[in-house]
Amino acid sequence: MKIIFTALNPKDENQEFYFDNVIGMEVVVDSANIPFLRVKTAEFQTVEVNLRKYDYKVVLDEASTEHEDFNRLYSVFETIGAMLNDSKKNGTTDMWFDGERILSPHENDINWLMTFFEELIDEAGLDDTSLVKTHYYDPEDDQRSGEVDDHTGMYYLEIGD
Repeated sequence: MKIIFTALNPKDENQEFYFDNVIGMEVVVDSANIPFLRVKTAEFQTVEVNLRKYDYKVVLDEASTEHEDFNRLYSVFETIGAMLNDSKKNGTTDMWFDGERILSPHENDINWLMTFFEELIDEAGLDDTSLVKTHYYDPEDDQRSGEVDDHTGMYYLEIGD
C-alpha cells in the first residue's frame, strides 16, 4: 500500500510526498489536540504527518481480482484494529478492535475511519462502498434486550457483507 500526502497550503515547501510499502498506520492526537497520521513502512520506518497541513490518498497495490482486493482491504482493517488495541493498552486511544469491528465511544472517530475505508475501496476499484458499515450499540436497546456489555454505548465500523 502507498500513501500520498499533498499540502493543504499550496505555498508549503513539500507540495507532495509519499511512502511505499506501508504496513500500518494510526491516527494519533498530540497534547495540543493536533491530529497526526503515524505511518509504518516495511522498512521499519515510522513517520508522523500533521493532518492539519496535509491531505492524503491511500493507493492499494494492483491486484488481479476483486476477491484479492477485498482481502487486502480486510487485511488493512485488521492491521489498523490490532494497532488500535496496542494503542488502547498503552492508554493513547479509547478505540479498540474486537476481531470483527472497530469500536469507539466517539462517533467522529468512526465516521473518519468510514471515509478512510471508502477511499480505499474506491482506490481498489471495488465500487461498493456498502462494504463499510457503521452502527451504534444503543444503551437503551441493550438494556431492554439484556445485552449490556463493553460494546454498549459504542459506535462501530465493520467491513464486509
